[in-house]
Amino acid sequence: VCLDIMMPKIDGYKALEVMREIEGNFEVPNEKRVKVILTSALNETESTLDIKASGYDGYAIKPIDMDKFTALMQKLGLLS
Repeated sequence: VCLDIMMPKIDGYKALEVMREIEGNFEVPNEKRVKVILTSALNETESTLDIKASGYDGYAIKPIDMDKFTALMQKLGLLS
């Protein structure tokens, strides 16, 4: 899931929190949970994100650099 941090009705941080809560309620093991890549046009660093969000698997700054994004997806096991 590519999840934008800035969304109109619910921000990406809250959406991620709800997603992880649902997975917890269904006792989804960590290795089976959905992979979440946070995206943003904001000038945030991953260290800032670590304070605000937990449970994300990667971060991509918009505009998306496709080489970096492809490398991230490979790192997460989403591409071979």
